[in-house]
Amino acid sequence: MHDTLPGRLQAFRHAGMARPVRPRIADYASPAAVLADGRLTRSERLRMLDDWVQAIVDREIEARENGTTVEPAAAAAGDRLLGEITEAVRAIEASAPLPSNLVARAWQVLHRRKPG
Repeated sequence: MHDTLPGRLQAFRHAGMARPVRPRIADYASPAAVLADGRLTRSERLRMLDDWVQAIVDREIEARENGTTVEPAAAAAGDRLLGEITEAVRAIEASAPLPSNLVARAWQVLHRRKPG
């Protein structure tokens, strides 16, 4: 039913316990593609873009720790990507978030009794 993994973590293997797969940054060609994905919530989009920035930073840190230099073309591409991510985050933050009671409010409106 489960395997014991290092650190006492357990991986359950039951067909009925499928978990939804969280999209990864590798699934998107650009920050604009993250914005265009209607399946993601506002917070998921922000988290995805934050993960993307963290991946870029991690690569740069790893290169410095290994004593290697980042090629100018790769550095320029990383800078462009960071600019695109920044614009995407600004677009998300400029959009109005959905109210937390949206479903309840929609239910009230849809089920409002008509006079008569």
